[in-house]
Amino acid sequence: MEIISKNFDQLAALILEGVLDAGQVSAVLQAAADVLQQNQQDLAIDGSGLDFVDSSGLGCFVSIYKQAQNQGRSFTLVGLPAPILDVIIITKLDRILKIYPGSLEAFIAEPNSFPA
Repeated sequence: MEIISKNFDQLAALILEGVLDAGQVSAVLQAAADVLQQNQQDLAIDGSGLDFVDSSGLGCFVSIYKQAQNQGRSFTLVGLPAPILDVIIITKLDRILKIYPGSLEAFIAEPNSFPA
């Protein structure tokens, strides 16, 4: 798995590529914690490069959501491939996780993407 961190004016982003499974969760959680501690920005995970997410990966998303929420920040999953998005919907995690279907660039450009 590759984890790339990028900062934009209003947003910090983690770009994930590859497989998010039990073996990768700790690295993703640490990267998210580092970004949330270093920046006073909202957080997005660009999952467009993910090939697979298992149940521990879904739990990772929930943990990051809770961590961001505890720090008063928003957390959004961006650009998830259809099979991964389907699993999130089936497990009803779409009821708590904010999901943006387009690209990271489109999310950043969207005027209503960030809380007022």
